Amino acid sequence: MGRFDQITSYILLILLLCNLFVHGSAGVTRKNMTATPLGEVLKKCTNKYDANLLYEENALISKKISVHDNRLSARKISAIFDELPTPLHLKWHKVNRKNYYMSSLNRHQTLISNPGNLGDDLADSLSNGYIEGYVADEEQRPLEFVTLTLVQSNDSSFVMNALSDLNGKYVFSAVNAGNYRIKATSMGFRQAFLPSFTLKAGQKLSLGKTVLLSLTKTLNEVTISATRPLVEKKVDRYIVNVENSTMAFGNSIQLLKSAPFVQVSPSNEISLQGKKTLVLIDDKPFPDVSIKDILLALPAGNILKIELITNPSAKYDAAYGAVINIITKKNQLEGITGNVRINGSLGRYGQYGINSSLTYRKKNLTAYGTIGYERKEVYINSEQHREFSDGNNSSQLVDKTIRRIDDDIYTYQVGADLEIGKGQTIGALINGNVNRWNGNIPSNVSFGEINAPADSVLFTKSTVDFKSETFNFNLNYHLIVDSGKSELVALATFTPYENTLRQSFPSVLVDASGNVIRIPKVFKTTNSPIIKIFITQLDYIHSFEDQLKLEAGIKFQNTNSKSMISYDLQNADQFINIPENSSNNNFSEKIYGIYGTLSKGWSKDKLQLGLRLENTQATTSSILSQHYTQLFPNVLYEHRINDNYNFALSYKRSVSRVPYEELIPYITFIDQYTVYQGNPNLKPKFDNEFVLSVKLKKLNIGATYIDSKGIFTQLPLNRDFNSKVTFFSVQNLNASKDYYVYLYYPFQLFSWWNTENNISPYGHSEANGFVLGRLFKISSNWWNIKSSHFFKFSRNLKMQVDCYYYSPYTGGLTKNGAIGNFDASLLLSILNGKGEIRVGGNDILKRNNNRTYQDFGVYRSSNSLFQDSQRISLGFTYNFGRAKIATPNKDLGNSDAVDRIK
Repeated sequence: MGRFDQITSYILLILLLCNLFVHGSAGVTRKNMTATPLGEVLKKCTNKYDANLLYEENALISKKISVHDNRLSARKISAIFDELPTPLHLKWHKVNRKNYYMSSLNRHQTLISNPGNLGDDLADSLSNGYIEGYVADEEQRPLEFVTLTLVQSNDSSFVMNALSDLNGKYVFSAVNAGNYRIKATSMGFRQAFLPSFTLKAGQKLSLGKTVLLSLTKTLNEVTISATRPLVEKKVDRYIVNVENSTMAFGNSIQLLKSAPFVQVSPSNEISLQGKKTLVLIDDKPFPDVSIKDILLALPAGNILKIELITNPSAKYDAAYGAVINIITKKNQLEGITGNVRINGSLGRYGQYGINSSLTYRKKNLTAYGTIGYERKEVYINSEQHREFSDGNNSSQLVDKTIRRIDDDIYTYQVGADLEIGKGQTIGALINGNVNRWNGNIPSNVSFGEINAPADSVLFTKSTVDFKSETFNFNLNYHLIVDSGKSELVALATFTPYENTLRQSFPSVLVDASGNVIRIPKVFKTTNSPIIKIFITQLDYIHSFEDQLKLEAGIKFQNTNSKSMISYDLQNADQFINIPENSSNNNFSEKIYGIYGTLSKGWSKDKLQLGLRLENTQATTSSILSQHYTQLFPNVLYEHRINDNYNFALSYKRSVSRVPYEELIPYITFIDQYTVYQGNPNLKPKFDNEFVLSVKLKKLNIGATYIDSKGIFTQLPLNRDFNSKVTFFSVQNLNASKDYYVYLYYPFQLFSWWNTENNISPYGHSEANGFVLGRLFKISSNWWNIKSSHFFKFSRNLKMQVDCYYYSPYTGGLTKNGAIGNFDASLLLSILNGKGEIRVGGNDILKRNNNRTYQDFGVYRSSNSLFQDSQRISLGFTYNFGRAKIATPNKDLGNSDAVDRIK
């Protein structure tokens, strides 16, 4: 099928499904009329439409009504509420799409005889008075199902009630002109009164945000507190509420290791369910070149929650199969607030760090900043075995290397948000990361026949010095209008990055007896990439009536990269540049993207259709030019039987673009026998992913199938049998397939002991491709499990234990060994909640020795990597500041983008 046929097929599919949107629910079945108490009729309606109805019992208890059953089906709930209560002298008010309030008509109001014939603007109102607002806690989280009571200012007499929705929003409609106050109450929070205000006739009044303070009470020796479950399951994501987790210790990388379905590699590469994963912080993207350092410096205690988006919509860049959005804590108190965190850990070597955050909030202005420093004494012990064969002879090379590095990381962030009008906010953010590390990398490489003693050894004492600087400059604009129905987010981000890596390789070659054979010439290498990335993006969201929602956006990304590699060889007392081993290359890439997502909800069903179009133009030093346009459809269907049972089906097409530096024809010497090369001929990888998920009460079951074309991975490109030098490069394989089943189940053993468990009981991976001129195929069956246990010994003392095991598996054409361990952390709250002490232990069994294997006939290798990961940690956090409840403030915007720098 040609590209034009593919595009035509996708468009026809979208049009067909959109047609189903419009014509999907038709037809009415006639039933006999029945006489039923109004309360029972309304209960049927709210069950059918999954709505909540708040009413005065004495107003409905004696009411009965005759109604056709068919009048309760295939109609909008507003139409039913218009028809049924009005003849009984009742009025209704719409809080939001899921919450409604019903009460008696005020005797001074004139009954409108047929409100069902009124326009949509008057369908739920008998007057034009209108009051709206929203409710949140101290951490800016929206509070749902808060009871808002409208009372007269002069005598506090009751007028009406409202409930906040899942976004914390509430509405009072059909309110007469007058002077009022509002009381907000919710279990686990202090009762709050809003200041008195005056509502004029026909006025639509927005009261902004109300903040409720959490409160722990003791009633009859039973403690009641406002808490969220550690993990919440949504149709497309898991939400990990980590603010009270004892694992909120150290940096965010350590915290992510304990999150469901998240894997962190030895090099701190993060993946969700094994997919390439976009990591956002507060809905904002950061380049891959800096995201790992940012996460390593971001204190876990500053994180409010983590969204694990396993089925991302077309809104997110097509280069990712999953998204992790880290939401940080945002103080809602007016004045100056902040915290100081001190962490330290000890394994074979020590690490320590200090981080401080400060927030100033005054009326419409919020200014904030963080600064941090971390010192890491890094120890990595690796061993690699390589076997060579040319059909007649065979030999082996054993490389044992110890990396001992001192790493200093400096981070800072400053930003401000300003409300410039109703629903409008502008913001600016500057983020910086400066990294300095240096040390020695001693190694010994032994040579000999396979299964025989070494006949010679090369000893090298390499020195290394690394410096990098990354900055992110962001401007953003956020607009919310039409009572939150429309939202516009615009942003522009500029990211300059550069680093310099200098290495020196002095060595000596000795025989089996230790006698010097020769002293090779010393060589030095210097790698200096400079990368500049500019992203601009516009996202628009509009919510229509009847659970119809449209999301659309455009994005432009421009990347310019310059890579300079210098190879210098010692000659007498000076070093001379070797041009054939040096390079100076430029890379440029432009990505244009546009997307649209349409979602429609019914009482039990939801359908989401998305389509993203991306055009990519890339050039490499006039050597290579790539230009391609692709469509990326996304479909999600959910059917909800009731609150305990539902299922969902989804399909997503995505692309994995090659890291920038791998497209440049560079040459890098890792040591005298290991050379990495760039590959300008690399192509992107395309994935087709199908997911089925089922909810059975607390048990969530899922099945995923991923078909990939053009997977790329690092493989041997060439090997010199005589010199023992192996050249490696990232290369495309033909295809790969992965399918697996996963389960998530939370379970409470006792009131003080809860568990969160996720397991993949069966998975299968297979891949095939050409290596060293031959076709190879590899496959594996695998499984994994992660179980988290939470113990609450008292209000101030908590403990968490995480256990995990990953069986051997294959990725690309590489076999990976099993790993398993458990981590533990203890949290003690002191100083009336202002201070926290955390004690933790990681890699307690000391079994995280990462092993990989490759076998390509004439070349075989095995690698073992041990890191200083068995550690005991101690941390202290102190929160400070004197403040008062803040005035209403903005909702944050959201955005995403992609950068593919290693």
